[in-house]
Amino acid sequence: MEDSDGDITDIVTSGDEDSDDADVEMPDNAARQPNPWFSVVDKETFELDVNRDFEERIGSCGFEANFSPVDYFDKFLKTEDDDLIDRIVDETNRYANQCQTTENPTRHARSNEWSPVSYAEMRAFIGLVLAMGIVKKTSIESYWEASGISETPNFRDVMSRNRFQAILRYLHCSDNTTAVPRGQPGYDPLHKINPVVEFFNEVFELNYRYKSVMDLVRPHFGKNHHVTMDNWFSSPKLMNDLRNRGTYATGTVIARRKGLPASFKTSYGYFASNMEKCVSDNNENAR
Repeated sequence: MEDSDGDITDIVTSGDEDSDDADVEMPDNAARQPNPWFSVVDKETFELDVNRDFEERIGSCGFEANFSPVDYFDKFLKTEDDDLIDRIVDETNRYANQCQTTENPTRHARSNEWSPVSYAEMRAFIGLVLAMGIVKKTSIESYWEASGISETPNFRDVMSRNRFQAILRYLHCSDNTTAVPRGQPGYDPLHKINPVVEFFNEVFELNYRYKSVMDLVRPHFGKNHHVTMDNWFSSPKLMNDLRNRGTYATGTVIARRKGLPASFKTSYGYFASNMEKCVSDNNENAR
């Protein structure tokens, strides 16, 4: 890449050499443009406004200054339409019912005393598990000791030892009946924890990627400003929501990202011509 004397006048575009998108109509000259360049701005007339009122913020966005530890806890366990604890409650009770119907417990077995776990109980259970990471003991039973110098009365104040162990026994976050057997096509060795992994992938993206950009750009909505970002932040939802708020955006993308159209997997020439058209449309709309 040649030096352009500090002016941002050119952009390199790239894409996949081979495309399997049958719905994409390629331009005639696409094959003749293996590494196209095109001008984004007119360097003869372009002027950079240095009097911008951008505000720098460090760290995650969308968190209030007066958040309590429980608020942070909930922030990463809930979205607008989902709740991880609800999922765990449902699957734990489902698994307990499955075990109750298949097992043949003795008359005095603890499983006979099982009752469905509630949302509040599951929150308390998770809280105790987190506390066990801070207060180190040699066994689960020792947290419910009633005497001695290592006594931890708060644990038995929250729930009984038997109830904690019963929830732990049936704790689940996926439905076993939907699991593909080992050795069969589609078998997933992470089936039991995948719902949790997918949930946290979504909630971390919501709290750190999407919201970071939206919070930073919010003072500039409706001003036809143009934001650039790398592929850690860019997503179809973010681009669309910025556009709907009068803000243009350009960013590199990860082809595997959820929601990307099939047309993004195209050759160099087609991608370049469409990028050039987008820039032209943006400049026309900004007038």
